[in-house]
Amino acid sequence: MKKISRPQFFNRELSWLEFNDRVLSLAFDTAQPLLERVKFLAITASNLDEFLMVRVGGLQAVAQRKMNVPDFSGLTPKQQLSAIDFKLNEFVRRQYECFQKLINEDCKKAGIVRTMVDGLSDDQAEHCAYVFEHELFPVLTPIAVSAPAHVPLLSNRSIYLCVRISPNGAASRQRFAVIHCAKNIGRCIGLPGDGRFQFMLLEDLLSLFVNRFFPGERVLECAAFRVVRNADVRVAEDSPTQLLEAMENVIDARKRSSIVRLEIDRKASPPCCSFLQATLDISKTSVHRIDGPLDLSAFMRLTELHGCEEMHDDPLKPLTPVFINSAAFMFDVISKRPVLLIHPYESFDPVLRFIDEAASDPDVLAQLQANDQIVFQYCDAAGNLSTATVAGTLDTTAPTITITAPATGFLTNQPALTVIGTVSDAVTIAEVTVNGQAVTLTGTGFSRSLVLR
Repeated sequence: MKKISRPQFFNRELSWLEFNDRVLSLAFDTAQPLLERVKFLAITASNLDEFLMVRVGGLQAVAQRKMNVPDFSGLTPKQQLSAIDFKLNEFVRRQYECFQKLINEDCKKAGIVRTMVDGLSDDQAEHCAYVFEHELFPVLTPIAVSAPAHVPLLSNRSIYLCVRISPNGAASRQRFAVIHCAKNIGRCIGLPGDGRFQFMLLEDLLSLFVNRFFPGERVLECAAFRVVRNADVRVAEDSPTQLLEAMENVIDARKRSSIVRLEIDRKASPPCCSFLQATLDISKTSVHRIDGPLDLSAFMRLTELHGCEEMHDDPLKPLTPVFINSAAFMFDVISKRPVLLIHPYESFDPVLRFIDEAASDPDVLAQLQANDQIVFQYCDAAGNLSTATVAGTLDTTAPTITITAPATGFLTNQPALTVIGTVSDAVTIAEVTVNGQAVTLTGTGFSRSLVLR
């Protein structure tokens, strides 16, 4: 038999990047509805973060241990990292090429407008000033960083601002500070204006008023950045009794794990980039300058806008398999053949029928299920019977509300303050009010400005 020297397998990591590139091609596809394209673009960004955290993070850890065993494709960990970096740079370039066309051009034509600082109208500038003074300034705190030991723990995938301040007095050394753009505030800040939705990114709004954080100082620049950390932390399952403790240690380790990638705004100056690289103690190859807003997954928020149904795919109507006779008992159906239902493409009704029939079957001793259902039946004078079923879940657990600001027992001489908090489950929350005033949830977070009496 002829010996084959060439590897017969694709590399798993490079193959995954090609898959994500195919998802990105759907964001380029103008035959797709507009907000579906935005959704695909956001998915590629969240996919990429997971890839970096798990796949690349794991490879970097293996390479640092100098384990040079090749995989089935014939590539060592170091060779894989080099190939990934090459493909990744091209992929990110195409991502932001898509962003420029999709968000800055196509969405703008449809009335969904991202507004930059230099494009604000007078009303919008006034609104931004109000939001900053009442909702952002009271809860954000810059942290001065003069040495690596003073760097705060940077959360994985969160947006930060690196602020460079002019030297103080005779000292020639420039000073830096970091501001955390907390996720519970919301990334897209709505603006008044015409069209369907006008918004400004949180980091753009903060850069407009960043001097307010540093009274009496001269701010030289303000650049957005974020870090992606290694999440490939394994659990040592020595014994079942230690599993909970091990999982707690893993969660804590992920918060403090090594930095896989530093992304920073391309407009950031060399001193700012050098400062972050040296302070975070990462290699130059891990620093990536991004030509656009960081973390494109945040634009998934645009796909949730109301009144844009024509920019989405038509709602999917699930089908019932043809071999399931609507008149036959489900026990008879499954006795003849196995039944595999693929949701959401196929209807869930056969499952409800199966449960409904089991409830009235004397041979069924018990049912274990989480959902409850209400069955409506109507019979006319001719004896025609119609049935409708509504399924639901009995939920007696009250949601949890966490107030992050102000703190309990607060004292203030200001007549106005901003209340900020989170809820445990934004999906099932019907209404959130603060002193009887309804507030809008952004994800699981909310904020409301109050006037004290």
